[in-house]
Amino acid sequence: MVTVHSPGAWADGVDIGVGAPGQLHVVAGGELATATSGQTSEVGTNYSGELVVQGGTMSVFRLAVGSGAPGAVEISGGSLSTQTNSAVPFSVGASSYSGELRLVGSGWSLSTGQSQGSVAAELGADATVIIAPSANGPGGLSPLQVLPGTTSIAAGSTLELDVSSYEPKAGDSWTVIDSDGGITGSFGTLSTPEGYEIEQDLSEPGLLGILVTVPEPGFATSAAAALLTLFALRRRRCAG
Repeated sequence: MVTVHSPGAWADGVDIGVGAPGQLHVVAGGELATATSGQTSEVGTNYSGELVVQGGTMSVFRLAVGSGAPGAVEISGGSLSTQTNSAVPFSVGASSYSGELRLVGSGWSLSTGQSQGSVAAELGADATVIIAPSANGPGGLSPLQVLPGTTSIAAGSTLELDVSSYEPKAGDSWTVIDSDGGITGSFGTLSTPEGYEIEQDLSEPGLLGILVTVPEPGFATSAAAALLTLFALRRRRCAG
């Protein structure tokens, strides 16, 4: 694992998982930038790769997650951005390999540069986006910013809700993607812990939101326990 905790740069690109599985962590105080024109930075080149941005700043020409092998990116602090590019500046799971994008809490920035084509961010058929909010609403989750440009979401993609940091309630909602040029497609699979249900909201142009429609898992468990208790009391009264 390589940790970036001070200013630095690569001349062309950053490839994670070239000769062996690899990890790159960018933490507070770390600065990592590639040339304004150059090769694609890959998370998962020949072997699995993982990029974790916990603080500091990272800017690359183009970023492909799951390019030639499984790749994963997690952001929980600092900023991660791609630059203006003639191709798609940011892609996840768009090359027949699994790509995972994990968005944790708020207070960070993940943004794409302007594409010379129509699509600035592509979430492919092998993409999984995991959201781990820390509270309800904008203060609980920062969105993927696609400004300017269009976001393309393949039907085979997955959106997953992680409740390890916060137990949502029915009616809670978050903006997951803010795409200036609009959004085409939607997530084909919505994955939640047992007892939860979520819906996609594409009613606002350029925004993809998530709404919780069923409360925390404990609600169903408590309701079932209450019914069992009531049934037991009735049996006792009948027996008496």
